[in-house]
Amino acid sequence: MATPGAFTTDNIPTSLLYTELMDSIERHNEKSRSYKDLFCGAPTKKSTVQVRERGVDFQLSASDTTKPDMQHVPRRTRSLREPQRWVLNESITRRAWEEGMSSDEVREHGREALDADFRIVTDSILQEALTDGGWYDGTLIPPPFKQNTFLVTHSHYLARAAGGVPALSDFTLAKTHILEHGYTDVSRMVAFINNQQAEEIENITEWGTYVGPATSLMETLQAMGMTPSFRAGGVAVVADDWIPENYMLMVSLQVKPMMWRIPEGSGGVENLMAFTSTSQGETPSLQYQWIEEYARWTSSTIIHPGAGVAYYLDGAEWTDSTGWSHSG
Repeated sequence: MATPGAFTTDNIPTSLLYTELMDSIERHNEKSRSYKDLFCGAPTKKSTVQVRERGVDFQLSASDTTKPDMQHVPRRTRSLREPQRWVLNESITRRAWEEGMSSDEVREHGREALDADFRIVTDSILQEALTDGGWYDGTLIPPPFKQNTFLVTHSHYLARAAGGVPALSDFTLAKTHILEHGYTDVSRMVAFINNQQAEEIENITEWGTYVGPATSLMETLQAMGMTPSFRAGGVAVVADDWIPENYMLMVSLQVKPMMWRIPEGSGGVENLMAFTSTSQGETPSLQYQWIEEYARWTSSTIIHPGAGVAYYLDGAEWTDSTGWSHSG
């Protein structure tokens, strides 16, 4: 016979709630992580990644015995950020349990932890995308494409004192910066802005009402809970308050522009890890009845610097975004 302490006030056994929690964590880990799945491919344990660049060319054959020069596919090495480990401890005290806890109150602990995990993963991706140094930033010479050549000063961190409200010309300028590096499928481009900026656009422009036709990108975004609000310059625009006010992020999804790095050790460290104990006939301690501890590793790095543009719309010079709840 189970002890009285093994039940909630609505007579649900803690063993059942424990099983529910483990199942919810498993489903959470299988679920799309929105920006992480959009921007990152398969994770890696390597500390660097080599990204192919254009560079091999045919040579004119002077005779039937011409032997062309040996060429190798040019690659640029990108260092990946060191993974960071984040931890969370949620607990229900023994006294709170004795005073009465319903099953829904216990379940809320698990839901809050999963929401927190979603936030930290999203923070890792978007802070990388809106911080100087990932896209072309005036320190690398991009490879030529078609008739386009570039100076070392070429940058994908744009800025304009627009009072936070992007004009159509801002969208087209960002699009051009991506197109000229070979990401020419506009149907695979998407821009992300804050809802405040989206409202301003929709209030003053007619082009802010056109959503556009159904495409594979549209289907992908909608499957992740992102519904484009309109199109600008042919680019689907998603309004999302994960994007800070006065910023815009435009990305080509012809490639996965980022890489997610996990620690070198074995185990499921790409996902949220849970360490949970609960009283099932025995109390873990006099102080705690239910203990949930979680660990999450994060590491995102831009590896295709020409595939995205970050735009600051409230000043003449680029300023890194702030307000992220997770940074280290």
